Amino acid sequence: LSPFYAPTYGWSLTLNAATIISPTLTNEFQFGYGVNGIPGDAPPKDSPYYRANSGITIPLLYPSADPIGLVPNFAFGGVPEPASPFNSQLTSFAGLPYDNRNPIWNYIDNLTKVKGSHTIKAGIFIEHSVKTENPFRPVNSTIAFDRDSQNPGDTNWAFANALLGNFRQYTQPNKFLLPSYPYTNIEWYGQDSWKVTPKLTVNYGLRMNIIKPYYDVDNFMSNFEFSKYDPAQRVLYYQPFISGGARVARNPVTGATAPAVLIGAIVPGVGNVDNGMVRSGEGDTPRGLIEDRGIHWAPRVGLAYNFGKTVFRMGGGVFYERIATFTIGVTSNYVTNPPILRQSQILYGNLATIPTSSTVAQPAAVTRLSPDGHVPTTYNYSAGLQRELPMSVLLDVSYVGSQSRHLTANEPFNFVPFGSAWLPQNQDPTLGPAKLDGTTSLPTNLYRPYAGYLGGSQYTFGTSSNYNALQIAINRRAGRGLNLGLAYTWSKALGIGNQIFGLPALGHPTDTRGADYGPLGIDRTQVLTVNYIYDIPSLARTGSFLDNRAGKLVFNGWQLSGLTSMGTGAPTNVTYIVSGVDGQTLNRMITGSEDVAPRVVLTCNPNLTRGDRNIDAFINTSCFAPAVKGSTGMDSGNNRITGPGLNNWDMSLFKKINFTEKIYAQLRLEAFNAFNHTQWSSFNSTVVFNAAGKPINLPSQLGGTGGRFGFGALNATRGAQRIVQIAAKFYF
Repeated sequence: LSPFYAPTYGWSLTLNAATIISPTLTNEFQFGYGVNGIPGDAPPKDSPYYRANSGITIPLLYPSADPIGLVPNFAFGGVPEPASPFNSQLTSFAGLPYDNRNPIWNYIDNLTKVKGSHTIKAGIFIEHSVKTENPFRPVNSTIAFDRDSQNPGDTNWAFANALLGNFRQYTQPNKFLLPSYPYTNIEWYGQDSWKVTPKLTVNYGLRMNIIKPYYDVDNFMSNFEFSKYDPAQRVLYYQPFISGGARVARNPVTGATAPAVLIGAIVPGVGNVDNGMVRSGEGDTPRGLIEDRGIHWAPRVGLAYNFGKTVFRMGGGVFYERIATFTIGVTSNYVTNPPILRQSQILYGNLATIPTSSTVAQPAAVTRLSPDGHVPTTYNYSAGLQRELPMSVLLDVSYVGSQSRHLTANEPFNFVPFGSAWLPQNQDPTLGPAKLDGTTSLPTNLYRPYAGYLGGSQYTFGTSSNYNALQIAINRRAGRGLNLGLAYTWSKALGIGNQIFGLPALGHPTDTRGADYGPLGIDRTQVLTVNYIYDIPSLARTGSFLDNRAGKLVFNGWQLSGLTSMGTGAPTNVTYIVSGVDGQTLNRMITGSEDVAPRVVLTCNPNLTRGDRNIDAFINTSCFAPAVKGSTGMDSGNNRITGPGLNNWDMSLFKKINFTEKIYAQLRLEAFNAFNHTQWSSFNSTVVFNAAGKPINLPSQLGGTGGRFGFGALNATRGAQRIVQIAAKFYF
């Protein structure tokens, strides 16, 4: 309907001052300032996306919550294709105007003193930053004109509902927020590099870190605290009930009935809708919701010993890092928790009566943050030998390792327990006789442990990871002839740190480590890279029959270079579905908890050897079976399958043509993926079982119903087809 611009800006300033106080004492001071952001991202002033420009006078439940006056988000569910291309959503703004500003200040001062065989350094680092960003919420309201036969104003056609102003649901948050989150890091250190003997050098030092938690300057943040939740103040929900042969909602206190759309809504006047919620900076709740852990101690040590043509090096240290804003969702999750911000709903109403309509309280979406607030910590260590070999070859063999602790974990909050869908008290009386198998259970929110809240995420600081590697490097850099570099790594990266867009994936509700510990997504067991530059010997050697102008022009100045990369693939998982059963029903049937999905059962090792793999069967598809009733979502380990690896050759052939000593041309033939090796990136990792537990979606060429790219077949590439470039360069 109109252009949409997202202007950005950014600039930085750095000042340096180095002072030689004496021949053995120097000081260096550095100041840095940088800022970037998006200044009130919104449509241009003449855009029809503004209510005033489009003549849309639909009232808002909370006029002050929409500061720029956008048109509502309109939804038209139930209009089938091809009657309308907008069968679900016509407009959708998730949080405009969007403001984002990130200024940062750095102050660094280092003092260095040389005294005898010691080089002593001490310094301080201070960093202060403020992140200003509004949460992503549709403050302009969302109006659904969807078809709903139980809506008294429904016409059986969404567009007709809109023309009459009869909506199924109207939703709007009650406030527009633009919070700011400052933080401060203060670090200081002292270290000494001591040349104990001409062959032995020892480094040791200590760094101290104060990592202040983020907080919101307006104290908009809130959190759920288990100890503050009072069961006596729990809210009640409208329950499903049969009245006059129709399914309706029933108030469990008064017995009054209402339209079925209210099933699962909160009964007004009963309990506390903010039960268990605490506000930042109030009472004993920290402003940043998590504890300030004080000083963190980070010792470092290292040594190097020279045996002549062999050098031994080793070292280790402790390193701390603050929790990234995005990682725990500070900029969106904790200011959108109640009680400051709430989503209000009106059901089965008309546009003309929005300001006077009664809102319906629904269970709130809450993200919880563990208040202990541990700081992510990494212990790095390494040991290695460097050896000078004949022909100017340097060999480097090292062991490199790290252990990370207090990493962010995303664990389920308020999940329905295992087996709860099978309990008699959790059956829906409107669905006929109770089957106790998960197919007749109540809507999940009606029996969650903490009434008034949906299931969600809670971020804790209890995960870990580790990395161990043998690293070998061979390098030869000796002018003309062959220049060669080879690096080989044999490693394993293990942990519970699987990430989705920077956020930890939702873990297991009762045993995250037991369920999810395994190879990390970054794990590549073996990686080999080779780079080379080879000056091809000239055939027009002095005294040969080619020792002439034509021979030198054709046969001199040739050079071959390249980069070869080979490595094993990324670890991955296989998921499963059962034909004719939706995912939520399957969860209730197998784990008894709609929130937890069962995992596929491994009956053998699904990883095929290189010689047994083919394009139709990258894995052994006979090694999988569905989970059985009683599963707790731990039927198989995490990331036990190795995906497609990498085998890429980039090669270049150069020809140098001299005109004078300083003027020459270079003809270049360059090829990316020179051998045109198909770089597969994934395989179909979803198996479909029939009711008997047999996989049915194998590739059609193998007799299955999965089509060309059925279960187990390679189905995507890295787009690395061979690319050839021919070029000429001239040097003056």
